[in-house]
Order: sequence, then structure tokens, then C-alpha cells
Amino acid sequence: MSKQIGTGQSNKVPGTIYATVQATAATIAKGDIVALSGETGYTVIKCTNVMTPVGVAAEDFAASGWGKIITRGFCNYLTCTATNIVDGDLLYCDANSDAAGVTVGDDLGVEVGAIIGVALQAQTGTTITAAYISPAIQLV
Repeated sequence: MSKQIGTGQSNKVPGTIYATVQATAATIAKGDIVALSGETGYTVIKCTNVMTPVGVAAEDFAASGWGKIITRGFCNYLTCTATNIVDGDLLYCDANSDAAGVTVGDDLGVEVGAIIGVALQAQTGTTITAAYISPAIQLV
């Protein structure tokens, strides 16, 4: 039996918590930040900076399909529009409504929305491979 990073008593990162949810009529890609859709009940949609995130897609979702999201804990794949992430950066929903990813913000009133988590290591690409997800704070 294999163990996922972030689980077990000796790990520095608390266990990852998943939820199984249904997508709206649009597809969702692994690593996208998701929010609840008020229009269609308890389905999820790609999150924008004016929504409150509930987690990160742990897998690809077909339109109206079911899949898992990470609601809290270690995440090893997160879409990012910023390219210079520093260990410890707070991760926010991107202001670009089509991005459905995270960014690091300098101007809280303009660039960012809700905090989704924190980077656990420096990254230079457009995918974060080590983050702690804990959606909680709405800034806009």
C-alpha cells in the first residue's frame, strides 16, 4: 500500500482532505481552483478572484462530471499564472477570470482575490508542485 505525501504521523504537512464534487456544464482541469456554483446547487466551477475558493481540482473533470478536489492539506499540482514563486508566498485566486489558477499579489486591491494557500517551495514555472491548501480568507 503506497502512502501519499502529506499523510502519516511523521510528515511535516498535515493530511490531505478530499471531497468528491460535480462540475457544472464546463470542464475543470487538474490544478484549477474551484468555487461552489450558486446557480446550479452544490456543483463547482472554475474560481475567479470575486469568488470564494473551496479547493483545488485533484483531477480533470468532464463537463457535468464528478471528481475529487483538495479542500485542505498538501497539494502537488496547482495551476499558477505567476512564474516566480518564493517559498512561503501566499497564493491567491488570479484576477484574470479565465485563469482559474493562483498568483502571488503585490497590490491586494487590484491583482488578487481570496487566499487559497501557501507555497511550500520556490517555483519558476507555471505549475506549483508543493503547496498547502487552506481556503479561508476573502480579500475582495
